[in-house]
Amino acid sequence: LEMGRRSGKTVVCEKIIYLPFRGLTFEKLNVFRSDGTPLFTAKRFSANVKLIPFFRDKKIVVNDLVLDEPVYDFSLAAEKTKAGPLPKTVLSGQIDVPVAGAGRTPDLRDLMGRPDIFLPENVYIEQVDIRNGRLFIRETKNKASFETLHSINVRMRFQKPPLVLFDGQIRVGEDSYAAIDLKGQWNLKEDRYGFQLSILGQKVPDWMRRAQHKNLLIMQEGQFALKAHLVSGPGEDVLFQGDAYLKNTELRISETRYSGYMHLRAQGAFDSGAKRFKDYHGSLELTRVDAFDLSP
Repeated sequence: LEMGRRSGKTVVCEKIIYLPFRGLTFEKLNVFRSDGTPLFTAKRFSANVKLIPFFRDKKIVVNDLVLDEPVYDFSLAAEKTKAGPLPKTVLSGQIDVPVAGAGRTPDLRDLMGRPDIFLPENVYIEQVDIRNGRLFIRETKNKASFETLHSINVRMRFQKPPLVLFDGQIRVGEDSYAAIDLKGQWNLKEDRYGFQLSILGQKVPDWMRRAQHKNLLIMQEGQFALKAHLVSGPGEDVLFQGDAYLKNTELRISETRYSGYMHLRAQGAFDSGAKRFKDYHGSLELTRVDAFDLSP
């Protein structure tokens, strides 16, 4: 089955299975860009639907949306689009849903760019599962990926709309040099959130070293354990608090290098709109550290 040519992308599915008391399943789903390069694949995409609420209350309750082994190719340089924002309605008190404007025939571009465009207000989504996903990150779509996230297992639950609860685990790098555990909740109506993040890393990847080249303090090598808490603040502020324990670490400040064990604490506020720190307080404790190339 092939569809979506008018959207500028092509969607190919090997098989569609419908089970009356379960729902709809797409087997071997593939999405291609307009130039034919792959954008997204999934071994299976399924939507399990409860029928009793539909017959009783005319509500479509999707109790589980499942993506098995999805693979997504992400470019930091996003493709430009001329599509403007669409009018919105509210989905089950959960999220704003774009709808087709009155007086025009819906275009498949709308469906591909915003897959929830045609959902009615009486649709309820209870849970979304991503199982064993993989994400390739590139500077542009034509360059080789510089980082890979794999073993992505994330669950999002709409238990008390518009509140979303989620938790998950992610591995970083083909050699799994880092592991990420996350947990949190997001009020989609009020745009308020709180995240707890834990990262255990065995090395500093090349792209991270390159990204620090303008910093005063540069982490060149080391193992680290990070625990952070992020919550929404007023306006577009993100309030953060974190502790990082560094082992066998080498830091460079100007020409001076410090090697050993360290403990970094930080808290403050980051303006996500202006992309700058509004407030920052931090401390760095050095334990069993050797210093090299000290300035006279």
